[in-house]
Amino acid sequence: MRLDDPRDWPQQVVAIDPGDSHHGVVMAKVLPDSCLITGAWEFSGDEELWDRFALWSRTGGLMNVVLEEYGLYPWMGRQQGFSNFPTPQVIGAIRYIARQHNIPVTMQKAADKKVGRKLAEKRGVPMTLRSLGSGKGAYKGPDFDAKWLKDLYGIKSSQHVRDALAHLVHWVWTSPEAPARRYTGAPHAPPTPERTAQGWVL
Repeated sequence: MRLDDPRDWPQQVVAIDPGDSHHGVVMAKVLPDSCLITGAWEFSGDEELWDRFALWSRTGGLMNVVLEEYGLYPWMGRQQGFSNFPTPQVIGAIRYIARQHNIPVTMQKAADKKVGRKLAEKRGVPMTLRSLGSGKGAYKGPDFDAKWLKDLYGIKSSQHVRDALAHLVHWVWTSPEAPARRYTGAPHAPPTPERTAQGWVL
C-alpha cells in the first residue's frame, strides 16, 4: 500500500509519539472488530513529520490522530531549565494541521502506553520484556518485539515507534470513538495476529 497516494487510502488512524528530535508514527486501518497496521515510521526533524502529516491530512483518509500529551514532571524541572520545549511545539503543530482538516485529535497520557502494551500482549502480538526509563517514570514489562517490527516494516524500530504503537492499540480497543468499541455484531475471540499483504491484523 502506497500511503503517499490518496487513491490507496481507506479510513485510517495515525498515532504519534513525539520526542525532542525523533518522532515515532504508526498508522492503521481500523476495522469493526480489529485493526490492520499499515505502516510505521521514525521521523528525524520536526519539518519532515509536519510535511508528511500535512500530506496525509489533505487526502481525507484520516479518521483520527492519537498523540501523547506533554507534561513536565516536577522532578524533571531542573533538567529542563533553559529548554525551548521542542516536543510541545511538535504537538501544537500537529494539532493545528489536524484542526485545519477537521480531523479529531485524541490526547493520551504517557501511562496509557502500559495499557496498550498489555492489550497487545493479550492479543498475541510478539513482545519482549524491557526495562524502560529511570527513576519515578521507570517501566519494566512487555514491549513490542523489535525483530517483529523490522521483519514486518523493514525498519529498525526505535522506542518512539514502539510507543506510538502502544498508543494506537490503546485507542483502538479503549476509545469511545474507535469502531471496535461501537461494534454490535457477534463477539469475536481475540484473533491470532496475522500478517497480510497490506499489513498486520490485530
